[in-house]
Parts: sequence; C-alpha cells; structure tokens
Amino acid sequence: MLLQGVLGLQPDAPAGVLHVKNPMLPTFLDEVTISKLAVGQSRVALRFERHGDRTLANLLSVSGKPLRVQIELS
Repeated sequence: MLLQGVLGLQPDAPAGVLHVKNPMLPTFLDEVTISKLAVGQSRVALRFERHGDRTLANLLSVSGKPLRVQIELS
C-alpha cells in the first residue's frame, strides 16, 4: 500500500486500466522498477526515476490480457 500511494498507482482491473497519477519517489531513492505487477489478469512492468523534484514513469511491458496504462504527471 505504501508503494501504491507513493507511486500513484490506481488499478481498475474490471475496466482494464492502470492509472499512474503524479508519482513521487522520496529523496533517498533515485529509481524503482516494478516487474510483474498484477492488475486483474494482466501483468505490467514500470520504471520510476526521480529527477530533482519530479518523478518520471515509463511503461516497460504489459503481458496477459490487454491493459491500458495511463501515466499522468502534473
């Protein structure tokens, strides 16, 4: 739950969507890669990198059922 909150992960498995809203890594952590994150019957891999005060998110892969990944940065 902590990672979900910090990385802004909001899964909606019935709709086949993973929202990533305004991720923010703490200052002591420059990057995080998550592999095989389950969202319904889909698996997703994401990489998060901190650049100063901003955290960028990149979609690495999706497997299983189709999944739409929406990354929203403000």
